[in-house]
Amino acid sequence: MTLSIDHIVIYVQDLQSAIKNYRQAGFTVNYGGQHADGITENGLIIFADGSYLELIALVEGKDYDDAGFKGLLKTDGEGYTGYALQSDNIKADLANMRERGVAVAEVREGSRARPDGEVLQWKMAQIDDAMNPFVIQDVTDRNLRVPITTETTTHANGATGIHEMLIRVPNLQELSDHYGAIMGTPLRLFGSVRFEIGTSAIVLTGDADGTMTPAQLSLYTAETNPKRVTLNGADFVFI
Repeated sequence: MTLSIDHIVIYVQDLQSAIKNYRQAGFTVNYGGQHADGITENGLIIFADGSYLELIALVEGKDYDDAGFKGLLKTDGEGYTGYALQSDNIKADLANMRERGVAVAEVREGSRARPDGEVLQWKMAQIDDAMNPFVIQDVTDRNLRVPITTETTTHANGATGIHEMLIRVPNLQELSDHYGAIMGTPLRLFGSVRFEIGTSAIVLTGDADGTMTPAQLSLYTAETNPKRVTLNGADFVFI
């Protein structure tokens, strides 16, 4: 497999207000632009490990029912709504998943216009008719979609990348096998399973009320004392 964590999506009700909140928490946030349908827009928090957080919101005055990315929006509250796995060969990766019994949708095109007018393009496919996860491969250069520079990846709070993403699932045994068909063999621990994916990990833990969406994100930082913070419904641990 050629998969890694591309980005994690956080729905916010007011993008500019959320950008202010995240900046006050020490994150460098860049306005990303509007998606091709003109219904949603985003802000990007980019890490030195190449992954990023996407703050996504409806454009002011636009309606949820018209959005092309409904699976990444919420009708109540804010918080994590999905995540993307990056592929450098989406056709082969999806074919392998299908062979292992994973329900994979057809590949579709996506695009976004940056504030400078540059149009970014990518391919993506949903898994299990959801966005937890979906798979993405860039058509245009990824650095256009995710501009990794010293300026964009330096955060006042010291965050440098994704350590672990915690997901609470309703049936740990069943879903560890399912996720294994997507991401490979996990490390099975007491009460959880851990998928090593690049320099990060996806950890599943059993919870009868689990929603399948990310529940908590731990970030690598230069700090010596771990701390926790909740921003727009999203829980973070800095380690």
